[in-house]
Amino acid sequence: MGGVAVSFTGGKDSVLALHLAALNISLDTEAVDEALNALRAAAAAAAAGSGCGTTAAACSTISLLVTFAPAGHDRPGQGFKAHPIPVIRAQARALGIPHIVCEVDPLQSPLEEYMRHMRMLHQQHGITELVTGDILDVAGRFMQRAVKGTGVTLVTPLWQLPRSKVLAALHALGIDSMISCINVSKYGAATTAVPGLLRIEPEARAATGGTIGEAAAAAAAGGWDAVVLLLGQRVTPELVAGPLAEAQQLFGADLGGELGEYHTLVLRAPLFSQPVKLAILEVVRSGDYAYVMLDVPTAQDPDGIIVTRTL
Repeated sequence: MGGVAVSFTGGKDSVLALHLAALNISLDTEAVDEALNALRAAAAAAAAGSGCGTTAAACSTISLLVTFAPAGHDRPGQGFKAHPIPVIRAQARALGIPHIVCEVDPLQSPLEEYMRHMRMLHQQHGITELVTGDILDVAGRFMQRAVKGTGVTLVTPLWQLPRSKVLAALHALGIDSMISCINVSKYGAATTAVPGLLRIEPEARAATGGTIGEAAAAAAAGGWDAVVLLLGQRVTPELVAGPLAEAQQLFGADLGGELGEYHTLVLRAPLFSQPVKLAILEVVRSGDYAYVMLDVPTAQDPDGIIVTRTL
């Protein structure tokens, strides 16, 4: 039997797909309540450190975490804005699963580069299945084409699922994710485009880790789009039912951010041996995007997020 790898970005969909694969639970079923109850039971078992929900038992089914990144990702300004590699490595350590970065040469065909890496995963690591958190076909079935003839089969446990079901599973498992990057153009241009965002209480913003909410609020007051207030927010049922649902109604924004509206990083999950601690350096606006510049701190506090510097 071959090994199973996960295409890992550290975002909510990637981490949810990993949990579904590791726990052998399917959401592609009409028995939604049963699936969600199974996820809740797995989360409780992981928290108790007993049964098949423990990190050691469940994660043993996953051989490798794979992050596809542009060549030179470790140089300033060349890495992922939404998913910094140092944070992904910290998540991999929390999972206790080996992690590699597959660099994609921008001067070569992206498809050929991915296929080269797929062959390497199969030949050098014995990988026969690659799990992804893909939900929609947003790139002409790119990943399906990338594995063709490489010895690797694509596994997509979230494929074509309603966003409500994906988010319900996320919350059933207690996966704690933070919005790290947004495309402001997806939420309208007016400062009051998403009124619900302006109703987020200062205490709720502060709960994201000190002053990140205040920094975002100051940025919005200084002329940025009000949607910048999403930065640093946890993807809770309240955020989904409030501002995110409102943005969906007003602008057709995807509830789960599948069309690039927002990106996330997971801080806590049942299969994490410990929370991932982040240092939030600053809030940055670059073209249509706003994101929080993040790093992994050397000194860690017990609450999960440290703010070392803000706007």
